[in-house]
Amino acid sequence: MATSTDRLAKFNPETMDYKAWKFLFDNYVALTDLHTDKHRPLLINSLDTKALQLLVSMCKPKMPSDFTLGELLTKLETAYAPYTNQITEWALFFSLRQGESESLVDFATRMRDKTILCDFPSTVLEKNLCAVLVAGIRSDATRRYLMLSELKTFDAALQLAIKFETSVKEAKKNNVEEESVNRIAKRDAKEKKDEKSERRKETKKGSDEEEESEEEGASRRKCKRCGSWRHTPDECWYRNTRCNHCGNKGHIERACQQKRSEERKKDKISTVFNVEEDYFDILP
Repeated sequence: MATSTDRLAKFNPETMDYKAWKFLFDNYVALTDLHTDKHRPLLINSLDTKALQLLVSMCKPKMPSDFTLGELLTKLETAYAPYTNQITEWALFFSLRQGESESLVDFATRMRDKTILCDFPSTVLEKNLCAVLVAGIRSDATRRYLMLSELKTFDAALQLAIKFETSVKEAKKNNVEEESVNRIAKRDAKEKKDEKSERRKETKKGSDEEEESEEEGASRRKCKRCGSWRHTPDECWYRNTRCNHCGNKGHIERACQQKRSEERKKDKISTVFNVEEDYFDILP
């Protein structure tokens, strides 16, 4: 049979609710089956330094050991769990709302702690917890989801809310990743389009340069009016001169196409005659 207080936390008024701790104290006494004579020493030994100092001051001029267990519990309850209006506690409970940075689990724990002072009947406790969860939850989407669901118990409602919000976060994460992929694809497509456009510009530039080169080459061709390579026919001084050979206007005899044609014919006839003479020369 256990008689130590190792499993019973010392009551710290700064971090613990007295009624919640009193419930643990009564439960520990029942589990250990301590003799009633040891209940008072157990209570005194289970108080934090500040709580014990307050109890001692409330017992003066006597000491806590001079009072019964019931009297000591009454003094502690007067100090740490004063009477409150139950309607006020209910109003405070139903006005609970989830904090901006508060998780669902922490919000649920805070709700359960507040029910201690409300002292709800067991028949409505679960329904009241579910109602405050739906009303006080921060996410509107989660609230609508819970309102469309069958909430049999508070734990079941809490699990539904947690699963729903986790699914929403995963969906948002996937959507962000998909948008990121789409942005990358659009960027790559734009880069390819820009590269293709740049290549077209370079190709057009090369074609233009080739055309310019052809024009420059054409401008450097032999002038048909005088035979010079230093200017174009339009710039030639002899564009209004009459040819001494053919009599046509626009060129000189040196560049006369008719004269050149006649000379080519003469050269051709002369060549034929020379071939024939050579042929007859070789006959026996």
